[in-house]
Amino acid sequence: MKKLASSLLLGALLLQADFQLSAWKYRRPLSIDGTAGLAVLNADRGTYIHSQAGLADLRIVNGQDEVPYVLEKMSGSNSREDVSSSVADQGATSSRGLELTVDVGDGHRHNGIRLSTPRSNFRQRVGIATSDDGRRWTRVRDDGYIFDFSADDRQVSVLYVGYPVSTRRFVRVIVYGWNDPKAVTQCWVTIEESRPPVRDTMASLKAEPQQDPKTQSTVYNWDLGSPGIPHDQLSLDVDTGEFQRAAAVESSLDGTNWSALGLGVISRFPREASLTLDFPESFQRYLRLRIYNRDDRPLAVTAATLSVIRTRVKFKPSGAGPWWLYYGNPQAHAPSYDLRDLLAREAPLPETMITAGAEQPNTSYREKPPPAKPWSEQHPEILYITLALAVVAMSIVTVRFLRKVGAQGQP
Repeated sequence: MKKLASSLLLGALLLQADFQLSAWKYRRPLSIDGTAGLAVLNADRGTYIHSQAGLADLRIVNGQDEVPYVLEKMSGSNSREDVSSSVADQGATSSRGLELTVDVGDGHRHNGIRLSTPRSNFRQRVGIATSDDGRRWTRVRDDGYIFDFSADDRQVSVLYVGYPVSTRRFVRVIVYGWNDPKAVTQCWVTIEESRPPVRDTMASLKAEPQQDPKTQSTVYNWDLGSPGIPHDQLSLDVDTGEFQRAAAVESSLDGTNWSALGLGVISRFPREASLTLDFPESFQRYLRLRIYNRDDRPLAVTAATLSVIRTRVKFKPSGAGPWWLYYGNPQAHAPSYDLRDLLAREAPLPETMITAGAEQPNTSYREKPPPAKPWSEQHPEILYITLALAVVAMSIVTVRFLRKVGAQGQP
């Protein structure tokens, strides 16, 4: 127990000693004036550029004291729940295509269907109708599409079609153009509810396409100007009518060596459009988009916008100040405070949005001296002399040995 207590005390002292004013390169003044409850600051592009990935080196400082804070991602929420997969009827006709009916049961809300199929490389129109009794049907959608793209060891599918929320018991799905009753192996009726995330624009990009005949694709390359700018969504402006294309997003540190970020589908139909591609958050400087056209004409992409889910810094202000936001320390660790747990146990506090002033260099910053070189690197001449002496000694020993062997071999 004594050893455990000592370890905890040492850990606490190390965390307390983490903030050394001279180790942080940049700072911004914070406007706190009379703020009660929680102060809330939105992280912006300028702070991201000079901070660690994930904002691990942010520090809030009041005078000379480090102030606990929490980071909050405004990610929104999205849930999709399967309501029923009880297919009551399934068959195909030459005039309409594949039809199947799902019995949802009474009292269930639903607004989408999800299909399973063994087929690949297709784009099929889907119609959906609902009914209370299985005899009188109301068409709720006739312009849905399912899609699959498989090429270059990449595969992406969109097998979900949404429609307005309904409580009717039966759902009929029609896949136009498919005449094989076994083309769909399973159908799920679902309910999807979502609250969109709050996003911040990180870059507005100019579209300069390059055609790649080998892969039948259009390629766009972008230099963000600096590493460290977070991004997890690419939105496109497309001046083309109806379409549906697979697209891949890649990133690079140097603009030469590329790694895959994500693969998705962009589309536009008469009553809906999906022109965004989501991928894991990246901080690399270079971005590349590849749109697979197959035998269709390339899309007229006019512009693109790069964004990230908003991150907020929240803390309890107390004291006269001055208040500062410090960042720009590559060696800093992500802090661990009690504040998140304490806030979870308290009643919600009023929140006040605050702003940060212009970035300025920290006048107390001192460049960390490079680590001392090993003694051998500081005095290479001694090492060379030692090696030379060793070689001479080995030569003398070898010559003596050979002479001795020669003398023993004489009669």
